[in-house]
Amino acid sequence: MRKKGFRFLFLATLAMVKSVAWSMQQEVMMLENFEHGTKQWLIQTKQAENSDLPLAHLATTSLTPPNGGKQAGLFFGRRAGKGEWVSFVLLLEGAKLSARKAQGLTFWWVGDGTQSSLRFVLVAENQGVKRSFKVELSPPQTWQQVKLGWDAFRDEVGTPVTVFVHYLKELRIERSGPFHPFFFILDELAVEIEVPPVPKVSVRVVVDFQQEQATNLLRWGTFWDEKAISLLQDQSARKKIADLRLSWARIFLNESFVSRDFESSAKLVQSWAFQVQRLNMVPVVTLSPLKPEDLPSGAFQQQVNFWVQRLFPLVKLYELFYRPSEPPLQLKPETTAIYFSALKETMKQISPTIQVGGWGERGAWRQRLQILFTKATRPDFFSLHFYGAYNISVSNDELMQAAKETVSVDLPDQVPLNRLDEWLRQLYPPSGVTLQVTECAPIAVRTKDGNPADERVSNELGATWLAAFFIQMAGKGENLVYYKLAGDGWGLLDDAGEPQPTYWSVWACNTYFPTGSTLVLAATNFAPMLLLAGKTSTANNVLLVNTSDKDTDISLEAIGLEKVRTIRIRVLNGKVSPSYAEISPTFLVRVKLPAYGIGVVQFVL
Repeated sequence: MRKKGFRFLFLATLAMVKSVAWSMQQEVMMLENFEHGTKQWLIQTKQAENSDLPLAHLATTSLTPPNGGKQAGLFFGRRAGKGEWVSFVLLLEGAKLSARKAQGLTFWWVGDGTQSSLRFVLVAENQGVKRSFKVELSPPQTWQQVKLGWDAFRDEVGTPVTVFVHYLKELRIERSGPFHPFFFILDELAVEIEVPPVPKVSVRVVVDFQQEQATNLLRWGTFWDEKAISLLQDQSARKKIADLRLSWARIFLNESFVSRDFESSAKLVQSWAFQVQRLNMVPVVTLSPLKPEDLPSGAFQQQVNFWVQRLFPLVKLYELFYRPSEPPLQLKPETTAIYFSALKETMKQISPTIQVGGWGERGAWRQRLQILFTKATRPDFFSLHFYGAYNISVSNDELMQAAKETVSVDLPDQVPLNRLDEWLRQLYPPSGVTLQVTECAPIAVRTKDGNPADERVSNELGATWLAAFFIQMAGKGENLVYYKLAGDGWGLLDDAGEPQPTYWSVWACNTYFPTGSTLVLAATNFAPMLLLAGKTSTANNVLLVNTSDKDTDISLEAIGLEKVRTIRIRVLNGKVSPSYAEISPTFLVRVKLPAYGIGVVQFVL
């Protein structure tokens, strides 16, 4: 009867008409935040012919406004006489501003405490004719945000710039002599843009905690490098790492480690393995040849023996090979299989307790995996990598679809990762081998310096991508190893050890769906709303992930609960701690999630 009742309720849920409430939003389009220096600016001056020093200068400073970035612009002016002037010039694209329906300028600034006056001039040009629209401002003595609508800028006869936005070419910040030396700091220069109304969707969610589906073994782990290892010496960062409840701590012994002598590298890795074990993580080491000739020469085999002997018994899990089908190795799957089989046997001779997996491929290539599974000896675990996309032109919707389908947007002939467990059970009966995703992030594209080329890697959308991928893989795999723990724009923690939005996504998944929790049936009438519901010994939890660009009002009905002491609701909130609310026991909970938002509802027993 319970199953029929749930099915009726779910069909009724699907039949509901999604109501929408329209709300206006405002956004800004950044023109200059000085994070990449001052190269966008020009300085034009008129000064006395006998002067050897420039009349003006522009540099960056670490003095920034509240919630600003790492740098701001520091504008200098030297003493000037009558007839002399200085102009700081930023080029504009009026057509782009007009297309985005820009409403005016906004910026933060602070002055030197004098009563100097500066002209902010917008220059429009149409058919070779230039027109200037000005407003005069005095820099404040403390940081202040300024918002100037287009009607604040007027020409000599009082005409506002409003109808000339399409033709804007320059923003000039000017001062005419005579004047004394001065300076001011400016940052977060942007235009406010009009955002079309966004529909707010009413979503129905039903969870039946008595309909058990599977046992969750999945947890997030992270990739470690020397920057991450250094954070273990910082007590605050160490506490933040411990709070993530990470599973695998993976390290790749690549060039940065091998460039040292083996002894110092071994001591560093031994120390790292000991410390991560104290934080309840499992150390995992990836070993792969640095050069193709290291395999036939036997050099790689010697390295494997060295590392396994030196790290035992601290490290017992090894992943062999890192993207062997790609440069510099470019190994055929048959070749990879032969070397893997031989190396695994050698490693087991050192200790049968050592587990050896492979093969760290970039994707679940169907044809290549078929050969590896056929030719190689049975691995103790099967490993591969997963990125949602390998180009930055992918849309948000496409990126989310990659997480939901567990297939990279732009790689051909892939097996969906959430179907691999079935294949592995067929290949290695009766229980199969475990699936480990040993490198994972939303987008793979890197700059020359190795930093992410797309901000979606670590912002709120990236956090939503990770939670969506976790939901799709729950009950299907054992570990998702995020690339990477700290720094360089990728990290769950930034270079200073502070949490990024992705940190809180991993925290939510690992905290509320620990290993051994029981997954239960959940359904919704809104396809972009992904759900994961499960039971632990102390609470019944629901993870809500909005993969759409629409705000949502969620009505969550819980079935199959008997005694609930209290209900806790958390909504992730960017880089800061999630919001928290506690309500009295009820079986119908209402939650608001923003576009690409993540929430957790906890029924505490």
